[in-house]
Amino acid sequence: LKLYDEDQLSYAGVVNVNSLWGYTLNIEKDNWADKYTMASGDALSGELVFQGSDNIPAPTAGLYLIDASLKALSYQLNSVGTQIYVSGLNNIWDFNTVLAATATIGEYSGVVTINEASSYGFQIHLDSSWNHYFGGANGSLFYKGTNISDDAALAAGTYTLTVDLLKGTYLLVQ
Repeated sequence: LKLYDEDQLSYAGVVNVNSLWGYTLNIEKDNWADKYTMASGDALSGELVFQGSDNIPAPTAGLYLIDASLKALSYQLNSVGTQIYVSGLNNIWDFNTVLAATATIGEYSGVVTINEASSYGFQIHLDSSWNHYFGGANGSLFYKGTNISDDAALAAGTYTLTVDLLKGTYLLVQ
């Protein structure tokens, strides 16, 4: 998970969850003592406690956006479906441009048409709620980050947009 809101100590990322025993949120690699565990809640949302004894229960196996705030001591999971959305290309803010899941877990791809540079860039949305989106730059995605403005440097035309939510990357190829 990557930090996206320093004031709230909020971290988020898409994870392929498949666990029989649940999980913990550890603050550094290979440090098994300093961790956040479940204080109350269920597989999809709840409250955290530092160095507690109860693992956060795992949801049904699949792809999830995990959003955790270490300041608010909370976590929330949202299932990521078989398609995601591109909004803002050509200054059109809707959910009609769809990227479909590929055979690679966490990867989505589809054809997009760029007619003009978007005034505000574009975003990658996990659902049609406007709440779960990624911005980015230079091929890297950032949860709730600044809109992607790569279209400003591209010629008008048809491109394949591939997004890898697990690696946090995107690629536009004509």
